[in-house]
Amino acid sequence: MIYRELARRTQTEAITRAGLILSVDKSLSDACATYGSWTDAITPIVVDAIRSGALDCAESMSRLADTLCAGFVGAVHVAASLDENHTITKRVDDLLLMWRGTDPAAVRMVEEHLCEQP
Repeated sequence: MIYRELARRTQTEAITRAGLILSVDKSLSDACATYGSWTDAITPIVVDAIRSGALDCAESMSRLADTLCAGFVGAVHVAASLDENHTITKRVDDLLLMWRGTDPAAVRMVEEHLCEQP
């Protein structure tokens, strides 16, 4: 849900989108630290999701958090590069659906969310 809300804001708010893109720009001295902080912030959420049974156990929870962050940033960058900011939420939903694979409960959750969108 965090990624979906961030995707919605990134798609509709130019300042949020620019901030996200700049947060991983190599020319900025703190970009690496910013990305690391983001991954560190997501890791406990992934751990809680695994403990509660919402996610299957992963070999490395911090690696999973990093992969999710990288995928999200990539989806935003591609949409921005193609001047298709209106596709950010769809790209992130596709990313989450593909990451979860064929788990029927996860597929239903993502599809229900997609049907709710205008």
